[in-house]
Amino acid sequence: MARGFIVIQILEVSDAERYAQYRREVLGLAAAAGGRFVVGRESRRQTLEGGWDPPVLIIVEFPSYEAARGWYFSDAYQKGLQHRLAADAELVGQLLLGDA
Repeated sequence: MARGFIVIQILEVSDAERYAQYRREVLGLAAAAGGRFVVGRESRRQTLEGGWDPPVLIIVEFPSYEAARGWYFSDAYQKGLQHRLAADAELVGQLLLGDA
């Protein structure tokens, strides 16, 4: 079965405390929905080509596309998302859902 992935690129965060609250809340939510963080804040990265190098790149793997989409649009995640929005976290690119 194809897996689902959510890719989040964050360029800048204005309110680190609110963003930390967001992180604390959503880590457990992703795991409860079958999600696994495969790339996170502390992951070692190296740009091999081009100039793309966002300060924060997060990739969450889910058992399926439907599970990834369900997690993002769940009431629990949408509640936690309000902390990220309040932290004025500037996203670069898109939040992506895809099969692999």
